[in-house]
Parts: sequence; structure tokens; C-alpha cells
Amino acid sequence: MTTPALASGPCARATELIVAIERLVPELSAAEQLEVHNALVSLWKALLQQLLSPQVSPVDVSRERPDRLLTLEETAVHLRRSRSWVFHNWKRLGLGFRDGGRVRFRQSDVDRYVNARRRGQ
Repeated sequence: MTTPALASGPCARATELIVAIERLVPELSAAEQLEVHNALVSLWKALLQQLLSPQVSPVDVSRERPDRLLTLEETAVHLRRSRSWVFHNWKRLGLGFRDGGRVRFRQSDVDRYVNARRRGQ
């Protein structure tokens, strides 16, 4: 069986498939063939909507992970300050929290502070 020469692309291919399926069911009445045709067209439209809809971006795993916790020493290096300066000023700056007997810092809080200082806030 030869297929008619149609323009290439998904719509042309869909038309070819619909015609081929309709030829497979010649014993159906004209009304039943029209019903099959309309059902196939509806399915094709739904498929095209799915294919052409904006793709969901991959999940950003870094956003799902909790912030990395920094030690006093790591925070001092990140801020380019002494360990004692960070220890004496962490509450005033709104950075860090007590974890047992130690002070810990969230990476995002430290980064936010550094960015604010760069902007002069």
C-alpha cells in the first residue's frame, strides 16, 4: 500500500495514520467511521498539546538539600575575618545559632550577609 505524498512533519504523519486506521475498518458505517475519525483527531490534539506544552524543568537538587552548616572557622575564612571577630559578632549580625555548645552558621545566611556588604547595605 502506498501512502500519498504529504508534507513532512507530525501533522502530516497524523493524517496518514488516521487515513490508514480508517481503511482498516471498512465494515463500519459512514457514521461510525466519522466517530472513529473524530476520536483519533481528539487524541492527536491531546498528544500535540502534551508535546508542545512547556517542559517541566528538572528538579534542582541543591534547593531540596538543607543549607550546609559551617563551623566558626569556615565562616571566618568565608567572611575574611578572624575567628574571634566572628564569635563576638555572630548574634549582632544575625548569623548563626547554637548547636549544643558550638556556634554553627548556615551557608545561605553567610552568603546573604556577604552579598549585602558588597552592595553597601
